Amino acid sequence: MAIELFGKNYFKLRNEYIIPLITYSVSLKKIDNWNLKKFLAEEVQGVNRVGDTYDLVYDSAKFYSCLVAEIEHFYTKAVLQLIDLQKSNNLTSPIWSAVTQYYFSFFSATLLLRITRKGFVFFDKEQLNNLSNNINFFTSSSISLESSNYFFDFIEETTTGTVIVKLVNKGEGVHKLTWFEAKKFLDTSSRNCGNDEKTIIKSLISLCSAYKSNFPADVRNSINYQGPYAIQSIRKTIYPIACDYSLDNILKELVNINPLSGDEINKKIRCSSLYGYYLFLIANRLYNEYLERSGKSKYFETLRNQYYQSKDFELGKYLV
Repeated sequence: MAIELFGKNYFKLRNEYIIPLITYSVSLKKIDNWNLKKFLAEEVQGVNRVGDTYDLVYDSAKFYSCLVAEIEHFYTKAVLQLIDLQKSNNLTSPIWSAVTQYYFSFFSATLLLRITRKGFVFFDKEQLNNLSNNINFFTSSSISLESSNYFFDFIEETTTGTVIVKLVNKGEGVHKLTWFEAKKFLDTSSRNCGNDEKTIIKSLISLCSAYKSNFPADVRNSINYQGPYAIQSIRKTIYPIACDYSLDNILKELVNINPLSGDEINKKIRCSSLYGYYLFLIANRLYNEYLERSGKSKYFETLRNQYYQSKDFELGKYLV
């Protein structure tokens, strides 16, 4: 019997995050005008400060348009890594194949966070100055925000055409932080899902418990930066990533995987791959719902399809 991936939790995500987006789109020619970091820094309309957390007020239409632009960017980043992964097995070392897989997983996680109206941004010096000045203007204070990773999170939409977005300095590296948020996504999803969804999500939560929430980033750091893994790659004790992404097979593997059995580093690489693939499946389905329901943002899909053809790549075979 086939496992049902898109059940109660998926429909909740669709209704909460995709339906409100379908009236917004950005054109390929003007996408740079919808820079989320620039928007967050420069277009503040109000501020409520609680300690080091800022609840910032923005125009809702502009905020959603910037989100659409970010979703287009990170969806494209994810599929580019998937294409590179498919092409890498016979051309690169197992280490680089695993690193490529990691970035596919990481961009899939980032994409899903953007779809759910949150994520991490790193402001440049000019953006930090603009944001500091805006906060000072509305709070009659005198702060100077420090260079760091900031987390933004949608709080609510008001009746006056604005949204309230929480912004807080998180400090740590964006890769580690992103996987902590991905784990929170799993925890939240597990509370509102169908039986098959719950089985899959609990399997992923067990991976995070067996290793730790940010294990994909730790694995990437180990194999990419620690010298001994180069020798292991040559000796083929680091296995190439198998591009055997078949939906039914992957879901069955997720449900049955035992993270603590077998060769640890290769098991972690495989678990990271499965985790990222699950996040991509959810994000991809949500993104395609946006495309189908909005009927507007086809510019990027056309561009990507042209690239797929140039690389003899079929995205569909990774989704069935």
